[in-house]
Amino acid sequence: TPVLDGLSLTAGYRYTWDFSSNWGQGFGTFGGCVAGFSGPNCGSAASEFQTHRLTWNYSLDYKLTPDTMIYARSGRGFLGGQFTASNPAGYQLVQPEGLTDVEAGVKSDWELFGIKARTNADVFYDWFNNIQESIGLVVPGRGVIGANINAAAAELKGFEIQATVIPVDGLEMGLNYAYEEGQFTMFNNPAANPHDQSGLPFRFLPRDKGTIDVRYHVP
Repeated sequence: TPVLDGLSLTAGYRYTWDFSSNWGQGFGTFGGCVAGFSGPNCGSAASEFQTHRLTWNYSLDYKLTPDTMIYARSGRGFLGGQFTASNPAGYQLVQPEGLTDVEAGVKSDWELFGIKARTNADVFYDWFNNIQESIGLVVPGRGVIGANINAAAAELKGFEIQATVIPVDGLEMGLNYAYEEGQFTMFNNPAANPHDQSGLPFRFLPRDKGTIDVRYHVP
């Protein structure tokens, strides 16, 4: 039907298995044993583990006109896990970190009074789970040690705008702006006081980002 002529659906799946084998040799001092290892002054430690995850990507596009398209997409990805023998019991296996996101937007080429322009805009929402954070763990007899563990979950949201204008042949003027905010919906940090740090802003996330550029193409 004419309504479906500009509609496009894309779907992809991937299933990934991670296998890891680790071996380490520790050497003691003054008859002691390096933390995380056992044996007579000292010994070796070996570990094997495997993780698996399903990832996917969906995209639905619809052309309103030959020059304007609206779309919606969603995807899932992950960061592989790991096994750290020197971590205390209960924290040695680090599960994969996961990210699920949804996005909707518009892409359009248009012209006004002979001036050509292009506008792209989108909104997005991201969900992180099993975030791998390097934090301090309080271990009896060892004090506070640094360890990478599954400590948090978070949600991020924002929007992006990209605009390009060609006022005369050869001259391009561009403006890009992005707004993003996020917070930890769960964050358990055993070395912090209080341990529950849920609600804190997501780390290393600038709220506002933008660029302005001007280009001239020499004939």
